[in-house]
Amino acid sequence: AMNLASAPAEKISSLIMRTATPLFANVMDDLAQARRYYLIIVEVLSLSIIPLMAGLVIVAPQAITLLFGGDKWLAAARPLQWLGAFMIMRVLGTLAEQVLVSQRLTKFTMRMSILNFIVMPPAFIVAARWYGPNGVAAAWLALSPLTVLPLLIILLKKIKLSFGEFAMSLIPALSGAVVMCLAVLGLNRILPQSWPLAVRLAAQIAMGGVAYGAFILAFFRARIQRYVNFISSLRSPKQAVEQPAS
Repeated sequence: AMNLASAPAEKISSLIMRTATPLFANVMDDLAQARRYYLIIVEVLSLSIIPLMAGLVIVAPQAITLLFGGDKWLAAARPLQWLGAFMIMRVLGTLAEQVLVSQRLTKFTMRMSILNFIVMPPAFIVAARWYGPNGVAAAWLALSPLTVLPLLIILLKKIKLSFGEFAMSLIPALSGAVVMCLAVLGLNRILPQSWPLAVRLAAQIAMGGVAYGAFILAFFRARIQRYVNFISSLRSPKQAVEQPAS
């Protein structure tokens, strides 16, 4: 479940974060630029990660059955759903940690790593005793306010970014994900159960992608073009700093 949940999130986030690190290092003393780039990258990541993870949560049982064959691994579906939701927090926390390092707050990030090391193992043991693998997976998400949220709070305070501005950067992805989930759930209710599982799963994925893409392009087309230009500029961090995305 952890491998399935983390693979798409890590592959997408790593593509952006490899170039984001030197970018933030170049603007470490310019808080206005740091805020600008942080909001853009948060929105780019959320636009890709949130719908992927939301879709994975919805189709987890069908995906597990199809990928691993039969119902043998179906018990992994619920942990996969918990971890899929947690991966959204994890990606945002990883980005926040990188920006904090560029702002010379390495002591704080080290303390957060130590806190994770102290808090998580006992939580896993307790959760495993009570709820088994489902509890262990849920513990990641349940403790994210303690293990991830402080990174975001300190970062927003450091770069003087309001929580409202941060929340607004997540609105396109969150609203698009809601529309996508409703479309997938609605389609799932009318799909004939006699259809092969692979066909039904492919139809749900296609419906989710079309619904999400149509919604984003209909209401946030200008932002998408802005992000395309920004990601292109990340290939040359120096150029991105000299000519920030508008």
